[in-house]
Amino acid sequence: MEARSSARERRAAQPAGSPELSREPTLATGCRAIRLTELPVASQAGRVDRPGSASGSGREPLPVLLQQAGLLGGLRPGRRLAPRALSYTPGPLRNRPARAPIHCRTPNRRAGAQRPTHPAAKAPSRYSPLALCDIIHFPLDYLASLVGRALGVVFVSGKDKREQVSRDRPLILTSPGKCAGCNKCIARCPSPDANSSVLAGDSSFVSVDPLRCIACGACLRACDHDARYFEDDTEAFFADLARGTPISVVVAPAVRANFPRPELLLGFLKSQGVRLAFDVSFGADITTWAYLKVIGERGLDSVIAQPCPAIVNYIERYLPDLIGRLAPVHSPMMASAIYLRRYLNATERIAFLSPCVAKSDEIRAAETGGLVSYNVTFSGLLRYLERRRARLEESSPAGYDDLGCGLGLLYSRPGGLRECVEHVAPGAWVRQIEGPERAYPYLHAYGERLRAGKPVPLLVDILSCADGCNLGPGTTGEAALDDIDATFNALKASRIAQRDGWLRKPASLLRYFEKSLRVEDFQRSYRSRAEEISRTEPGAAAIAQAFAAMR
Repeated sequence: MEARSSARERRAAQPAGSPELSREPTLATGCRAIRLTELPVASQAGRVDRPGSASGSGREPLPVLLQQAGLLGGLRPGRRLAPRALSYTPGPLRNRPARAPIHCRTPNRRAGAQRPTHPAAKAPSRYSPLALCDIIHFPLDYLASLVGRALGVVFVSGKDKREQVSRDRPLILTSPGKCAGCNKCIARCPSPDANSSVLAGDSSFVSVDPLRCIACGACLRACDHDARYFEDDTEAFFADLARGTPISVVVAPAVRANFPRPELLLGFLKSQGVRLAFDVSFGADITTWAYLKVIGERGLDSVIAQPCPAIVNYIERYLPDLIGRLAPVHSPMMASAIYLRRYLNATERIAFLSPCVAKSDEIRAAETGGLVSYNVTFSGLLRYLERRRARLEESSPAGYDDLGCGLGLLYSRPGGLRECVEHVAPGAWVRQIEGPERAYPYLHAYGERLRAGKPVPLLVDILSCADGCNLGPGTTGEAALDDIDATFNALKASRIAQRDGWLRKPASLLRYFEKSLRVEDFQRSYRSRAEEISRTEPGAAAIAQAFAAMR
């Protein structure tokens, strides 16, 4: 601690921009170092630059609660973080415009910043990811990887680059031969006009609009005819592992509800070539810390939690006025990936073992920077194991390679985020709401209360799935709710009662993050997609033609 304090004092005394103590990261290309500034902080339209919870709530402002917990120190509540531009000087390998390659991180020895030590942390690598499609055509992926090893460059595959475009087909699809036209999917869908009836000869089926669909999975549960299905990246994940592609996995906390012995699953995956396995519960703890820190520093009066990508999809498409209220912090999945990339210098691809279909949209979004390459759902994983006739019982158990988690493992159940926040900031006003029948109408009501100047919660813990992520659309849905709750209640009790490790005191893990992490690394932005939807509105001629066909 004394050495770290003296280092901070030296940095404070050092003139700005000093090369010796600068925290400015660099990008190593194998020929020269490219210096990067900090990632930009998303500007949040509609935010209120003042501390505290919602007006009229009668609760202590969150910065006061955090200062009492020792998390904010001398920070001044209400101070807005100014956005920071990103720029760099292109190296000799290529000349490209400045952008935010957040999938790149150089070894800590170049950045000059103190990072946490970790048993899984690799030795400083001279490899840095470059976009393969900028240099070489997709079919030459394997040859490029061999050349890259010789040149000291790691290439990100063309597949990763292509995934960062807008969705041109729905994640959820229809089997026309199975669709009975009962319209139950239309009745359950929270997205206006995401489903439409299509005539195919003498029959019809209900198709999905890829722009309007938020991939919440409500129609998957509603369909009685097995006509709806979804696509994930399970096949691509195992195919790339078989080709020797280096991949690490980040695993959703919901794995505990869907696999009786997750350690056997991890052992099987590592036997197939997976390098590292990280518990997203650790990323959830980072997200909790970042939520509280950003709310306190910016003086935000109310934010909507964003771990649920279906909720984010809905707001970006149908309620763009609420985009400024989405928490400017990455989800636990992305926080885990960022920690791997930036703090452990991992250069391999990252796969997410997931209970969620909509996570594919988050992975592909430009705002998440391509850090994660695969969305491998639990149900897709189970189908793969069945086809392979693989028995997890025959695998050797393996553990996670991370530091261990706190209460972040609760994120996957309803109210899990609320439990985490209230554990470190008692008295904070957190609204918990789940299920498509309640969640999406609540968002409309929330917006109306904002416009009317009425009190709103400090944090809205909202999930599209009624039973949380543990029984999301990417799971089999066979686990019993009481069994899940019993498992997670026992895990919560063991974490709170733990005398050794992170939770010796309620906020000890968060204080560790305060000393070791930079909150700017875990912030994100959003964009409105309402214009994309408006382009698909039928014109007067199309409407007239439809009426003529009905006659």
